Amino acid sequence: MLLLRAVADTPPVYARDDTCKHPRDQRMTDYAELLNRITVNPEMFGGKPTIRGMRIAAEHVLGMLAAGDSAETILHEYPILEPADIQACLTFAYRSLAGEDVRERMLVTAA
Repeated sequence: MLLLRAVADTPPVYARDDTCKHPRDQRMTDYAELLNRITVNPEMFGGKPTIRGMRIAAEHVLGMLAAGDSAETILHEYPILEPADIQACLTFAYRSLAGEDVRERMLVTAA
């Protein structure tokens, strides 16, 4: 959207411009991409959400963060993880608490 202002004292008027993307639109795409990193396998950890199908539960990473561990510490202790995996866990927790049914959209993998 482009900001158009006729006179300094008037409120801003926005014109639709499809070439401009709102940052919120990009965030929503990022959220979807991050949530794709969280998977569920009914035969692993009792169907709890895991990171990229590995034997690392999203709740474990969230628990480490809640206990005060930094993302850097987690990445050092679990070198197979990527920074985006930690962000995916936080996004999953945020979306879950916001009332969104994120499990509906999660990738279910087979053993």
